[in-house]
Amino acid sequence: MNRKIYTIKDRTDREGVSKETPSEWLEKQYEIALAEIGRRGLLTWVNYNGYGLDTSTVESVSEDNQGVVTIVTRNTIYILEPVKGV
Repeated sequence: MNRKIYTIKDRTDREGVSKETPSEWLEKQYEIALAEIGRRGLLTWVNYNGYGLDTSTVESVSEDNQGVVTIVTRNTIYILEPVKGV
């Protein structure tokens, strides 16, 4: 099975204004553990034993033809770029 692993490409507020993202978040790789509409999201850090990033309530999830995933939550928009060769 091919794992889908991502890095955070961008993180903005709902109006599209970039949010300051801690450098340690940008350096990590993530798997999307939970991204169901109406529930809190969870992006787990790869190789960090279940730790991760909790989001506010997910409102939409989409993926473009390059594999870039956009998760829109109540407070934030996350742009996740796939890691190549994993």
